[in-house]
Amino acid sequence: MKAAETFENIQQLDPNRRYETSICYHYAEAGRKKLSDNWAEIAYQKSPTSTNAYNLALTKSLQGKTDEYTKLMEEAVNMGSEAAMLTYGEYLLSKDKDRAEELIQRAFDIWYKEFQANQLSKNDFSRLIRAAKQLGKIQIAEQVQKAKEKLKDEKGLSWYNPENTVTDGREQLESKNINYLN
Repeated sequence: MKAAETFENIQQLDPNRRYETSICYHYAEAGRKKLSDNWAEIAYQKSPTSTNAYNLALTKSLQGKTDEYTKLMEEAVNMGSEAAMLTYGEYLLSKDKDRAEELIQRAFDIWYKEFQANQLSKNDFSRLIRAAKQLGKIQIAEQVQKAKEKLKDEKGLSWYNPENTVTDGREQLESKNINYLN
């Protein structure tokens, strides 16, 4: 809640910067659905990115506005949102199975390639597992689940590949990788 309020204050101080997506995310994390929904709408109006289209689509879905949900999900998919490919693909499974499987496969291919390269973001582990299960790739889902559990056991210290980092010789500080997308 404090993070959302802080971003909101910063947004007021510097209206040319875009913090609406962060505000939406943090209100959602704080369980403040109405505020999150309001900021999802504002974020999309100010900057119609794939993330903002996806977040607003989820809001519209919960409001029962399926036409708006479909339009926004198609927009997010067309802009390359893997999360939208999976979520919208799951939605389409009972309506258009071929399109659904194509979308889920596209997201799966991207995430699995990142997983194999040890570059999959923390939030995408669960998404990759879902996609693998939807596609009947149970062994891969189990493999990714084990990797996810191992990383959790290591308290998140391996969410990056240390071989792909550089140092300037100074002491490094630990930081969290935040994914604002759902």
